[in-house]
Amino acid sequence: LKMWIFVVALVTLLILGYLYSTRKFDYWKKRNVPHFRPVPFFGTIYPVLMHKRSISQYLCDVYNMTDFSCGGFFLFDKPALVAKDPDLVKSVLMNDFSHFGDRNTAENKENDLLSA
Repeated sequence: LKMWIFVVALVTLLILGYLYSTRKFDYWKKRNVPHFRPVPFFGTIYPVLMHKRSISQYLCDVYNMTDFSCGGFFLFDKPALVAKDPDLVKSVLMNDFSHFGDRNTAENKENDLLSA
């Protein structure tokens, strides 16, 4: 009986983990942004995590995936965007900058004078 409860609890946790990790995977599809198909728990950066591609190679793949002005990918379950079109880049960096609060930047004021 204890083994049965353990198996049911484990399967339930796996299903809940799967649903939690894939809850945002339709983000780019809803917005008609080209993107790679995400992998549950890893997003689209699975090749980087498995050391099949470097992060720079992977971002080049995202950049070159289509002729569209941008491409989407997932850092685990978090959507991220690579902008290609110069006008889109300008718009994001100048006009819409305040709407992009988390830019995945690390700040080290002691060792990096540019981030101070």
